[in-house]
Amino acid sequence: MNEFTLRIDTSTCRFPDGYDTQREDWWRYSDLTFRGGKLYGLVSEYGQGCEYVSYLLGGRVDLGGIRIFRDDRPLSQNDLREMSWNLEPAEEPYGKRKAGPSIRQALAAVSPNGQQQEAFASVANRFQLTPERYDRRFVELSGERWRAAAALGYAQHKQIFFAPYRPSIFYAQMCRQGLVQALRQLTDSGAVVVLPTGSDTFLRQIADEVVYLDPSFENDAEQEVVETKLSDGKWLALGLISDVGWLLYFAGFTLYLLSGADGLGTVILSAAFLLNAAAALSVLTGIVELISQRIRKLDRRLKKSQVIMGFGCCVCGGLAGGLVSLFSAAVDLLFHYETGMCFAA
Repeated sequence: MNEFTLRIDTSTCRFPDGYDTQREDWWRYSDLTFRGGKLYGLVSEYGQGCEYVSYLLGGRVDLGGIRIFRDDRPLSQNDLREMSWNLEPAEEPYGKRKAGPSIRQALAAVSPNGQQQEAFASVANRFQLTPERYDRRFVELSGERWRAAAALGYAQHKQIFFAPYRPSIFYAQMCRQGLVQALRQLTDSGAVVVLPTGSDTFLRQIADEVVYLDPSFENDAEQEVVETKLSDGKWLALGLISDVGWLLYFAGFTLYLLSGADGLGTVILSAAFLLNAAAALSVLTGIVELISQRIRKLDRRLKKSQVIMGFGCCVCGGLAGGLVSLFSAAVDLLFHYETGMCFAA
């Protein structure tokens, strides 16, 4: 058995989470490690990451900024596809093939290390396949289909076995029909097996490790989700505050460029311009963050850091820009009154 380690590194991801449109599953990124020879339960509420991670390891999800390593060697999405196998035949092309002939064909191929392959009868016995069903398609095998699928992946020397989301009762029923023994054949060969579900009620009894992906299991205060309590009216009102400040900034900036002021007025207004530029940068940062949140459909279910980076930057930058612009206007009026010249903000 060749032991290996799979490591998911999300430290370079631009966004804190990802969404798989095909499977409609969302995962808040976190670094994970899986070791060969182990069976893992992936636990989260449906649509909150367990199936995402399962299909990520299966090479079915775009890596984006995620990096995955086998030991110290980086893996591409194609690498993961080559070394992985889906235990659910209904979701793969091989599901329409006949089980017995497919396994025999895989065993007839030359093994990666040049050694002679295991006999079909031995594999059928390991995975408890019944002779009466050898000529049935994988999708027609009902309770035996995952065992047969595991046997085919085993015959092809796959190293990662993944699956779609299934409830605990599914695994309990399948294990009554010998699934655990089949999965142990895979882990004994050094493979990683991941099973996504919504509860650890059953999987914790058969898995070597259970990985909890639901955000409610996180204790890091920085990951705390903030459900905003602002009504639509208050949200719009605060948004207008930032918009007014933004417009005042442009007005003050325009007047500054048109100003022919010199002396003390120019010095003061130059400082005001720099402060306005900082306020503009704050508002721009907030706008970019809010657009990003809208694209990812986060609505108002945000982390504290996202609230500060988005709406907080817009409001603070807009208010600062407005105040500095008013100050610039006051200086302009003062110098206009005292010297007869207009030092515009």
